Amino acid sequence: MLPDLPPSFQELYRDSGPILRYRILRDVLDRDESWIETSSAQAAVQKHPRVLELTGQQLSDGSFGDRLSHTAASVLWLCEAGAESHPAVERALEYVVLPTLAQENVTWELSADQRPLVRDICLHILARATRGTHPLLESYLELVKFDWQRWLDNKRATPPTVPAYCAMAWWKPQPAQALDKRALLAKLLNEIENQPTALLPESSRLLIPDKEIYLSEPVRMLFDLEHGARAGVLNEVNHLRWLYDELEVAQDADGFWHYEHAEAPQHLAWYFPLESDTTDRDLTVRALIVYKLLNYDV
Repeated sequence: MLPDLPPSFQELYRDSGPILRYRILRDVLDRDESWIETSSAQAAVQKHPRVLELTGQQLSDGSFGDRLSHTAASVLWLCEAGAESHPAVERALEYVVLPTLAQENVTWELSADQRPLVRDICLHILARATRGTHPLLESYLELVKFDWQRWLDNKRATPPTVPAYCAMAWWKPQPAQALDKRALLAKLLNEIENQPTALLPESSRLLIPDKEIYLSEPVRMLFDLEHGARAGVLNEVNHLRWLYDELEVAQDADGFWHYEHAEAPQHLAWYFPLESDTTDRDLTVRALIVYKLLNYDV
């Protein structure tokens, strides 16, 4: 039996798998786990075959392989699937992410000049897994702010990274700091719009591609829109305003977003897909989450 959903969500919910159902209830309709349907959907996510397969690959040290990128991809996908509370995610935070952040000399697979990226990847995992509420985020993100300001003053400094931006977008600061966070992110993105795009691999360096790339890669478009909405800067940054206009016109008459080419770039494989056989519904839920973050009617 379907929960008491608005008519516009009945078909989407009925034809979706457990992961998308949970994210519709929690992240689009704002029904937390105090609702019976949401609690049941969360339990179904924990038993999803892909969740069971992935968590079964976790090693005894809390990692998902000998590279930090492997652990990041696995934990971030679990979080996107709605399994933030899974014990495997908690073990990864306890045994991998927090110890790595505490060791200044940790290198993992990166050279010395890329060690800040280790910190940024761990901050992204921590922010995403705790949905921006971990008490250590503020102090570590202060280091990120310092690095960003150094880059804003001197473009020869290490440029901002995608993981650090995602961590900052997810972070939920105290109200007194929220405006400062928003202003910093708007300034950063507007500055990046004017920069070249080939200083670091795209998987790590924060950059803004040409419009043609966005149009051919809807997953990238929705990823950037979601994080821009979470950062609260969607209306303050040129390319995000343009992307939102594109999102609005892309909605079909049936209420869904249909894209002919919807493969995720390799570095966003953890973000999409959630349910591998439901591309249109997957993208539609992503679009609806963007609207929800903007406080628009959905």
